[in-house]
Amino acid sequence: MSARLLFTRSFLKPTTIHLNLLRHTLTVSSRMSTAAPPPAVPRLSASLLIINPLNEILLLHRPSHSSTFPNAHVFPGGATSPSDPTPAHTALRETFEETGLLLTTPPPPPSLLPSLPLARSQIHAGTLSFTDFLAAHSLTPAVDELIPFTTWITPKAMKRRFETHMFLYFLPSSPSPTTSAAATQHPTPDGGIEVLTTTFLPPSTALASDLVFSPPSSTSSPHSSPTCPPRLRRHRGPRGKAAAQASGAVRAERVRRAGDGAGAAAETGGREGCDGAGGARGSGAGGGD
Repeated sequence: MSARLLFTRSFLKPTTIHLNLLRHTLTVSSRMSTAAPPPAVPRLSASLLIINPLNEILLLHRPSHSSTFPNAHVFPGGATSPSDPTPAHTALRETFEETGLLLTTPPPPPSLLPSLPLARSQIHAGTLSFTDFLAAHSLTPAVDELIPFTTWITPKAMKRRFETHMFLYFLPSSPSPTTSAAATQHPTPDGGIEVLTTTFLPPSTALASDLVFSPPSSTSSPHSSPTCPPRLRRHRGPRGKAAAQASGAVRAERVRRAGDGAGAAAETGGREGCDGAGGARGSGAGGGD
């Protein structure tokens, strides 16, 4: 066998192997680069639907620079803080930061009301703990007065995801010695940091307007037009007859799986269709940073 033939045969097979390995590597790399990344882990958050004695719901107008639902009208709420023991506490803290409404048991005394704006700004800035502020004034968050409503989870395709626990709260229908402070509080914006305006509107009026809503806000509002049949929820807690009558007028829609590229939608825990309000399902209605 000539030296030329030996030289050719000795390099032919390894060269073929190297080419095949190169093709295989490029193929695997291409497949890995096109594989979908795992979905983001939803961030725990909470939102509060506040309803006044006229059955109007409180809506907050987010500024254009907001990282969550810019220019949209949403419910008070935001992401859970490490100092929040439960989502209900988150809803109450965020409500105070964004609207100035301090919902506690007992209600804040009239003597404390003038100092609330300063405490609100300090808590929002993180220089004062909401829990410490309440403890210093012998107040307890009105967790027992919140009605669990529903939970929304942002779709897996979204980069920013939230698991938002939503609650209902009914403002006192008439002042009394124990509710006068709560009844005389009025929601106010925070100077444009997270809220431009605060407005009470009948849900039907809000939905018929040109206001921009995030999907959970538009589909969780009482009296909205649900895909699934509405279910009447009545409050039988310690709020008394007036609150029960107010809540009896609110129709809570059942959660539906829906959504678009603009925001969050409901996930029904692996089941398509409807689920009762108050179930742990799905988003970020007022959720934010």
